[in-house]
Amino acid sequence: MCQYPWKMFTTSKDMFIALDADPQGVIERVAQDYELHPRFIRYYIDHLCQAHRDNPQAHAYFDSEFGLFKRTIATLQHLSDSLGIVVETASVLDVGCNSGHSLRAFEKLGAGKVVGIEYDPQRYATSQYMLECHSSSAKVCHASILDDNVIDQCGGGNFDLITCFDVIEHLPTPDKAIANFSQLLRPGGRVILTIANRYYPDIMLCEPHYGLPGMTLLERDDAKIYHDLVRDSEYDVFNWFTRNALEKLFRRHGFEVIPEAQIKARHIRSEVFNALKALWFADYPSASIRNKVRRSVCRVGILNACVRNATDFFGRPIFTIAAQLI
Repeated sequence: MCQYPWKMFTTSKDMFIALDADPQGVIERVAQDYELHPRFIRYYIDHLCQAHRDNPQAHAYFDSEFGLFKRTIATLQHLSDSLGIVVETASVLDVGCNSGHSLRAFEKLGAGKVVGIEYDPQRYATSQYMLECHSSSAKVCHASILDDNVIDQCGGGNFDLITCFDVIEHLPTPDKAIANFSQLLRPGGRVILTIANRYYPDIMLCEPHYGLPGMTLLERDDAKIYHDLVRDSEYDVFNWFTRNALEKLFRRHGFEVIPEAQIKARHIRSEVFNALKALWFADYPSASIRNKVRRSVCRVGILNACVRNATDFFGRPIFTIAAQLI
């Protein structure tokens, strides 16, 4: 099962039972634990009940949505400690701001100008409502980082910091996005980008968006077929990048990549082996998908045996790319 910080419910069934029995009690608990306005909590709970009643991943949406404010603060504080990222007084652009909770986090940490970009119309409307509920002065642009006129849509460039948390895998032309980053930043400005590591053992076992085993190991066309066999939703993941591939894209557009700190050595090869063994015997919706996952398992097994720095390659659940515009 995928794990989320600040998990309140372990299954969608338990969540909807609680929401039906005592919605006000859930709202009060969320308001206290997640530091959110009750009016917004009610708004999003109504959305879950109306649109995701039969979705087995609905409880994951609950914690992902309501936990984002605290998760962003924790992430930014870690980046401040590990990479010297300064948020206080900075002008910040958050790409793919979703429901806008990250924008509130930047404000709480003392950022100056705070702007978000959100392409999805429903998420854009949700972010507008969330910021209104919390009397935030942050702005959200209904735009895509891939737009040719994105600088004008954001009110001009010259940002000190651009963040792009768990978005790059959803973009069909990530090269265009990074090119636009370079136009939106001031000289010396920084980008912080995160993406899940497709080869991290838990992520191989449980794709972070759809909760399906082995999905991150497949090429997009095969992953979409897998998704469509078991999920009634749009499949919107395009590419699971390795860290090296993303670093090359940044350098191509005039960025200097800041090295990621070493992580503590662990017995990652045995963890990877156990994950691959579990994937080999997992249940899949068709024989074709099972065979494609198994072929990928063999390929990753070779990587596990041969890659020089296995702890760095397999042992990071999230890759953080920090780059400075030269």
